[in-house]
Amino acid sequence: VGGTVPRPVAISDVFAAKGSISKAALSGYDALFIGYFNDGSANTFTAAELLAMKEWVTDGGSILVSCDNFDHDNVCNAFGYPALATLDIANPMTPTALGSAHPAFSGPFGPVASFSGYQTIGFFYSSVGADVLARDPNGTPVVLEKAYGQGKVVFLSDVGGIDYLNYPAK
Repeated sequence: VGGTVPRPVAISDVFAAKGSISKAALSGYDALFIGYFNDGSANTFTAAELLAMKEWVTDGGSILVSCDNFDHDNVCNAFGYPALATLDIANPMTPTALGSAHPAFSGPFGPVASFSGYQTIGFFYSSVGADVLARDPNGTPVVLEKAYGQGKVVFLSDVGGIDYLNYPAK
């Protein structure tokens, strides 16, 4: 806790222009992160970009995407896992047994015991065909992972879950 991960990480913000995502452009990267992105913005993903993402993942790419609700879920929806949001989802959320062994919840600072969403919290009403990595206290799926060909997508139902990780006390 409070340490530094001793490995290089390169983050590139290269797809800001609408229509700039293509399978060829993605081929130089291992992973794509999509945070809190409004589907109704002027730069929303085009149908061609969503198709390119799906093809790239099938060929071995990985996406980590936050899909807080139906206004911020066009990528999740394109992959078959639309998100909804409610004020009724409860904190804290916890990894499932499968999630506890997943790298997303067992990183260099130890295992993640729980995490919290923020404000109106998203959830997935369907997890068919995906691995459920975390649930809220009511059993609602909030983090999913799905393999597509050689790649995979990790779906977060609330971007707040990235900000509010709770590591066990040491």
